Amino acid sequence: MASTGAYQRAQFKVNYTWSIFLDNLDARSEVGNGVAFTNYYNQAKRLGPFLERPAPRLVVSTIYELPFGRGKLFQPSNRILEGAIGGWSLGSIIEVHTGPPLNISELTNNTNSYSDGVRPNVVGNPDISGSRTRAQELAEWFNTSAFAAPAAYTFGNAGRTFGVAPDYSVSTLLC
Repeated sequence: MASTGAYQRAQFKVNYTWSIFLDNLDARSEVGNGVAFTNYYNQAKRLGPFLERPAPRLVVSTIYELPFGRGKLFQPSNRILEGAIGGWSLGSIIEVHTGPPLNISELTNNTNSYSDGVRPNVVGNPDISGSRTRAQELAEWFNTSAFAAPAAYTFGNAGRTFGVAPDYSVSTLLC
């Protein structure tokens, strides 16, 4: 292979998005069912992050032009070899973002109302403190004993959302 003074090309792109979208209606599940609120008497409890909001995220992408082929640093003298290894690029996209908002509800509507669901009562702190491994975080995102079923004919005091699920990242390698 002959060597020339050609240069390599590398491109980097970084994008950070921060957003928040609060609403008091889960349009995906409730409007389609013709029901507007879980507790018609306390609609303020419905205010929270939109469940399908664009989460704060960081996206980093790179592309690197490999130095093989015509006009590159390494130029194969064989046309077949140049056709096989010339003109390739490597790239990657890495996306890191927060998880979706957590939402909890009771499976049984014991309010004797036409409400679409009931929230539980908050009886403790749903956050789990202390350092934990990634496996522990994925196995238990929040303190499940922090919630209890409300008394019969009452709505629970929990809001629509609390905290967020574990964050995650996506990485892709392209050629």
